[in-house]
Amino acid sequence: MVTKGWMAWVLKGATVFHVFTLFCIFFVLIKVTSGPIVHRLTYIYNNKYWVVLSWSTMILSLVSVMLMFTYLLKVLDTTYRIWLHCAWFISMIGTVAAFIFHLIQVMIIPTLSELFFYAPSTDLIKHILDWDRILMNLSELFIPLCFSIAGLIFTFVMFYDRGFTISLCWWSLGLWGFLFISSINFSWIKYKELFVSVIILLYIPWTWNVSNTVKSREKKDK
Repeated sequence: MVTKGWMAWVLKGATVFHVFTLFCIFFVLIKVTSGPIVHRLTYIYNNKYWVVLSWSTMILSLVSVMLMFTYLLKVLDTTYRIWLHCAWFISMIGTVAAFIFHLIQVMIIPTLSELFFYAPSTDLIKHILDWDRILMNLSELFIPLCFSIAGLIFTFVMFYDRGFTISLCWWSLGLWGFLFISSINFSWIKYKELFVSVIILLYIPWTWNVSNTVKSREKKDK
């Protein structure tokens, strides 16, 4: 089995973005995604650059998740190649949806907030709320479902791949299973930002352990 060792270090380095994302969630994005729409628009207008930076960091974090799935596609047992490709394709759909979601947050929503500040109107509020509903459906259901389903498929293959410890496999099952169950009931979750933070905190050590396991396997193969 041939893998690129540099990919493991890239994925480990990407944890920096995940940690920074946690700060962005608690200090910026929590004010962008919760509360009355007028308060949110006012905050976006007054803190445009911080908001754009925070969403951009989220984009980098999501790209690193997609890289991890690509990494697993290359290193897991080729016997299950069809399932692995299905999982990768599902994760790619989720990544594209997430990319669209964040582009809207970076490019369209700040513009609408600025327009609202200079020319407030009921029609504009309705238009913004329509965008908000679309974005909520993407971020609270579709995107996490795509990533969780892909993660669960990769996890099941990890259970059959003897190169991964049983504890790491169960950790993976807990991570993606928790995301799957939570995404179905996301609208009922009161503290959504805390939920996302828990997912990130579970994901960071999982990334490190998967990367270390694959590197150990490569050394043994040599």
